[in-house]
Formats: sequence, structure tokens, C-alpha cells
Amino acid sequence: MQRDEQAEVAGITRAELAGRVDRARRAAAAAGLDGLIVLGQGGGAFERHGDLLYLTGHYTTFPAIPDLPGHWTLRGHAAAVIGPDRVVLCTDDDADVSTVAADEVRVIDDLAEAICSAVQSVGLAGRPIGLVNANAVPADGLAAILARTGATVRADELVEVLRRVKSPAEQSLLRLAGAAGSAAITAAMDAAGEGATELEAASAAIRTAVEQGAAVSNTFTSVYRPGRPPRRRLFPSYADTLAMEPGDIFAVDMSGSVDGYFFDFARSRVVGDDRHGGEELIDLVQRAIDAGVAAARAGVTAGSVAAAGFAVLAAAGDYDPGRFPALGHGMGLGFEHPWLTVDNALVLEPGMCLAIENWTGQRGIAATFEHNLLVTDGAPEVLSTGRERW
Repeated sequence: MQRDEQAEVAGITRAELAGRVDRARRAAAAAGLDGLIVLGQGGGAFERHGDLLYLTGHYTTFPAIPDLPGHWTLRGHAAAVIGPDRVVLCTDDDADVSTVAADEVRVIDDLAEAICSAVQSVGLAGRPIGLVNANAVPADGLAAILARTGATVRADELVEVLRRVKSPAEQSLLRLAGAAGSAAITAAMDAAGEGATELEAASAAIRTAVEQGAAVSNTFTSVYRPGRPPRRRLFPSYADTLAMEPGDIFAVDMSGSVDGYFFDFARSRVVGDDRHGGEELIDLVQRAIDAGVAAARAGVTAGSVAAAGFAVLAAAGDYDPGRFPALGHGMGLGFEHPWLTVDNALVLEPGMCLAIENWTGQRGIAATFEHNLLVTDGAPEVLSTGRERW
């Protein structure tokens, strides 16, 4: 079939997807592997579909559900079998070669059996195969795949390295995600005020994100003040109907995606008059994040970005490495490497996307702040375009 290589799949051209597969093949060959099996899980299970979407443009929308013997196995899962010169996509969702970047699509009921058949058809039977994203499938399903294919070599890092630096098309999608997330988190902060509830603020954020065409992954909210009654529900955290009072600190951390590419923002505000020192705490955590953003330049290490932010907290006597040792993480088709820990020697390159974040608390109150950015040849491009303070 003649295919338009400039046609887009999930915002990325087929030509770019084909280039990714070629690079994955070369990386596999350098590691002594003749091919790859790339697994993915869909149905809203963010962060378990990224490798498969990255290479094929396919996302399976059916939810991942427990097996029911005699009826189905591994529903909501899919796999790409990458051979020396062909890619076969195996999925239980609707897909064909006009909607994904693969040479053949097999819509199947038994994923393990389909992978085994695809391995034979692309010429990988009995040859060394790498397995990518094995944690996308439950233990029994993984055991069945391993038993039928012999793909025992974990090859996650091969694709993870490819995903670190974002192409111009990916950067455009990250900007769209940044705009959607900025609008959503701004809506939450605008809705938070005296007499409002976390539920109302989160509803404004989620509604705005959906109106912007984004899928919502997580929305975590908190309200802090000394002596505030403990929340009555943990999941979802925002399902709290206790009205905010003057002096409360409202905080929200929200993530979602546009065409699979993520935003991840956090903001805090004082409700009404500052009665408990909330503005000072918000200022501290924002200065820490701003220091990390300023340090995020091509040629520096991920660890130096973390060190810059944590130094601000340490100077204020508020650095506890045991609390959470990272100042953020990579971003793309989910939360990715590099994790911004002070010992991470990975050198940043133009095109990497980072989420720089932290949370700090003292005297019964707390605050959080987060920016997303693209590393460039100069100053970083900040993707969180909304307001920073209220």
C-alpha cells in the first residue's frame, strides 16, 4: 500500500515514526539484539503506553482489566514486534495500517499468542530479542510472553535514551500541552477563595483541561492551616467539601496530556489575608524552583539543576533529602528520565523537557510550585505560561 509519510499519527509524521524505529533497530543491534518486543497498556493508564506510542503512534483505548479464562486475556494491552525489516502491531483495539506506523496490524484476542506468531513472521524466532516496557503487563501475562518468545533481555533503556531529546514536532506538542495545563491550573487557582472548596477548584481545573483538548492524569489538591481538620478522603484528594477560610494555603499539582505529551504544573496561593505565613513559604519554594530553572542549561548535569534548587531550601533551613530526593524529572510521553537528583551526572542537551518541582512545609502549613521547560542552546523555554502568584 502507498502511504503518505508526511501524514500525522498522534501529531507526529509517519516519516518521523519510521526514523524512531530505525534508531531503535540500530540501538538493539548494538546491544546484540536482532529485534524488540515493545509492550504498552492503555485505557487511561498513563505512563504505561509511552514506548509503544513513541514508536508506532498507537494507543489502545480499552481499559486494562483482569483476565477472564475462556473469554479474554490481557485486555487493554498491545505490542509492537520490531523485526529486521518489518513491524507488526498486535492490539485488541481498532487499528489499521492507515492509522498507525506499522507494516501490519493484527487485531487479536490473545496477545501472548499474537506476539509469538508475529515473532515468527518477522524472522525473529530463536534469535535474541529485547523486551521493552515489561512492567506494562501483569506477571502471568508477562510469563506467557516470555515462555513463547524467549525474549528475556530487558531493553527499556534503549528506547528511553531515544526519547530523551524531543524532536521539533514533539516540542510543539509539549507547548500545546503547556498551554492547556496552564489554563487548567489557572482556573483552579482562580476558583480557590474564601468559602470555596477543593472540589470546586479541582472541578474548574479539570473542566478547563478537557475544554482545551487535554486528557487529565492526576489532580492533587490540599488546603493547609494550623489546626485544620484532616481530610476525610484520600482518593480523589480533591473530594473535600470543607470551605476554605482566610489565611488558608491552597495548593494544586496537576498533570495531563495532549496527544500523549504531558504537562505537570503545581501552584499555591493564600486565601484572603495571610494569617499563617503562607506568602513567605510560597516565595521560598518558588525561589527554589526558579533557581533550578535558571540552572537548566545545555551542557550542565541534571544533578547541578537539583543542587541549585536544593541550595535555596538549605539556606532557609528547609532542605530534607529524605523527604523526596529529586527536584523534578523529565517530561514527554509521561514522567521520564532524567530524575533531578544531586548525584545524576547526565548532561542536559537541547530538546530535553524537564519538570522542576518541589514541596515544602513548616508550622502546619505547606506550599508547592512547579515549572515545565525545554532545554535550549541558551536560556530555557518555560512552558508553564500562566500566572505564578495570586
